[in-house]
Amino acid sequence: RILTELAAGTASYQALCKATGLSAGPLQHHVRTLKQAGLLQTPERNAYAITDLGRMCLGLLRAMSSLGHRQ
Repeated sequence: RILTELAAGTASYQALCKATGLSAGPLQHHVRTLKQAGLLQTPERNAYAITDLGRMCLGLLRAMSSLGHRQ
């Protein structure tokens, strides 16, 4: 859900909390994991953006999801 939200554009930490419904602790964990994987970046303080690699992964996840719904 985080990558999907960021695909629309840069978002603040507070905006991600609201959009995903995650509290601060779990969101921080997922953001840290996604940053370490190179899927999101922090172009400025308190701003998060999806990377090119993140966009590619999100596209693959969406394609795999649509294949699963065809059965």
